[in-house]
Amino acid sequence: MASTSSDIKDIGADESNYTPHVNQQITPCLGMEFDSEEFAYQFYNEYGRYAGFSIRKHYRTKSRKDGILNNRRFVFSKEGERTKLRNGKAASNRVKLTRTNCSACMGVRLSRETNKWFVTTFSEVHNHELHIPEVTHMMSSQRRLTPVQKINASIAADSGLSLKASLDLMSAQVGGKENLGFTNEDLKWYLRTRRQRDMEYGGFGGLMKYMQDKTGEDPTFYYAVQMDCTEYITNIFWADGRMISDYADFGDVVSFDTTFRTNKESRPFGCFVGFNHFR
Repeated sequence: MASTSSDIKDIGADESNYTPHVNQQITPCLGMEFDSEEFAYQFYNEYGRYAGFSIRKHYRTKSRKDGILNNRRFVFSKEGERTKLRNGKAASNRVKLTRTNCSACMGVRLSRETNKWFVTTFSEVHNHELHIPEVTHMMSSQRRLTPVQKINASIAADSGLSLKASLDLMSAQVGGKENLGFTNEDLKWYLRTRRQRDMEYGGFGGLMKYMQDKTGEDPTFYYAVQMDCTEYITNIFWADGRMISDYADFGDVVSFDTTFRTNKESRPFGCFVGFNHFR
């Protein structure tokens, strides 16, 4: 169904209330069933696209008996309040507020009898103006790279093209950046996660083999790997016999840090930091 400007209008009794006027076929209703939680999210996200607002996943609950996910709520991206900054200080008037405490949401629950998810709560009233149809494809929950765009971005990156050149090339193919369906940050994030995934299955395996080979050659060789709660590598430490003896005499330490920043191609900047016995 094609969107028109009449798809969104204010029919609230109060000027601060905005209710989207959307075709009933794509409007959630109590008792509506879905085959999975993800299908429910996709349906509500599609509804948000026609209505003119972005959504995000909110809380979820699991069964205490078997740990199976049985409740999920999807809310408007501006749900809640943000009155403080990350350091705990109150936000000044110059800080752009991204939350309006909007109550629009859809809640779903898993039925153990049918193994389907059904809508338990639905609120369509917003306390803010909604986006016009011409810009809804650039909302945060709507932006994504298509499979073809991911392939083109990977080929461009492997060929040595910069991030800007890749973006300009794909923009020219679709008639402008406004038709891409994603932003510069989305492309940067995709390339970064792709490199991390390649490192997880490729580079890290080679690194571990090297460490194991060194351990076989030098019994004093030592290495350790630190991971976070999602099992991603955060730190790697290694030292051979000569390093250990030198450290006992001089206390020299060299740290190789790649978390400082990345350049425009999303490649990490590697910084060697040394500390010797002369301080």
